[in-house]
Amino acid sequence: MLRSRIRGYDPGVPSTYRYPDWTVPDLLRRSALRFPNSIALLFYGRGIRFKELDELTTRFALSLRSLGVGPGDRLALMLPNTPQAVIGYY
Repeated sequence: MLRSRIRGYDPGVPSTYRYPDWTVPDLLRRSALRFPNSIALLFYGRGIRFKELDELTTRFALSLRSLGVGPGDRLALMLPNTPQAVIGYY
């Protein structure tokens, strides 16, 4: 089935894509370095810039680590659509 799809691609469209070996937190960190003052989130009229979001996610991760949560542990977040949900995701 995949081969039939590939045959329908326009010339010049690659049949595969080489994805970088980055984690989701890596993507945020890279955005914070490239666009530190750009708005990453807008919540009830308050903008959170990429640099601030990166700092908040790092603080949250360090807090979890201080509570004994480490690599490989599972963590469930049950949050509404708020900045805290985004911070927890990253």
